[in-house]
Amino acid sequence: MLFKDRLEIWNPGSLPYGLTTAKLRKPHSSIPANPLLAEPMYLAGFIERMGTGTGDIIRLCEEAGLKKAPEFLQEEIFKTILWRKNTEDKYAVGVNGGVSGGVKDILVLIESNPGINVSNIKSLLNVPQRTIERGINQLKKENKIEFKGAPKTGGYYRIIG
Repeated sequence: MLFKDRLEIWNPGSLPYGLTTAKLRKPHSSIPANPLLAEPMYLAGFIERMGTGTGDIIRLCEEAGLKKAPEFLQEEIFKTILWRKNTEDKYAVGVNGGVSGGVKDILVLIESNPGINVSNIKSLLNVPQRTIERGINQLKKENKIEFKGAPKTGGYYRIIG
């Protein structure tokens, strides 16, 4: 997912046994999840066997002048977050309760995630649900999005048109 301040790369899998997100920041052995796929990828020159990929990512981010180091998170899914150069808080709640760029951020999330619901939007933007609901109401009034499904059973939002 691409946000104004970061790129998040999600993988539904998990790290191999014995490998932690902390170990990804140091030299570590390569533990391919599927050796049958890893071998031809290695022979074709697309990957190496040393477990240096995450180190290369960190180094390249530093060389690019990124102020924040990449993050590696193992939650329900494995996630890598690459931060942009200017990472001021674009989602900070304003004095009037609005979100700086909030309506655009909500629209981008709905556009890039067909079938997203309010709780997903809330967790991705990390802003209060009431703020999200105000943005959604504004987008509905402008006929930019619509709600599909039944609210009680888990409906979702989609772009109109």
